[in-house]
Amino acid sequence: MRSWYGLLLIGLFLFIQMFGMSVGIKCWHCISKDCQLDPSENYKAVKKQCLTGQYCQKVYYSMYSTMDNMVYESTVRGCAWDCLPKDDFQNCSSELHGSRGCVTRNCCRDNDLCNQGSRTNSVLTSSHLSCLFLLVLSSYFVT
Repeated sequence: MRSWYGLLLIGLFLFIQMFGMSVGIKCWHCISKDCQLDPSENYKAVKKQCLTGQYCQKVYYSMYSTMDNMVYESTVRGCAWDCLPKDDFQNCSSELHGSRGCVTRNCCRDNDLCNQGSRTNSVLTSSHLSCLFLLVLSSYFVT
């Protein structure tokens, strides 16, 4: 009886995970000149509903132009598929900075509007927590 009850709970949990989270998270969306500013105080930044499975991302880009001896910088925020964190600035040589530029990309999907701050790397996502919960639950009920 105990293992049947446990399987029922696991099935109910999976059902809620699959159908209860059919909408993705909300992210700050900003593609403009001043997106490095706090998005909650920037009228050009809007809250955007992402698709299920997408990440929030914040990308900072910097490049040195030898044509006019200027550094050009840009910050972009938005939804993304398969977002991989990246930090070129740890090894950004003057050659790299002057040719293709250097990028920092922060990714998260652990809560709404998580691409607001300066660092948004997330180690535990909701899917990781769901798997951990299932493991603990199944070891408790299945004997």
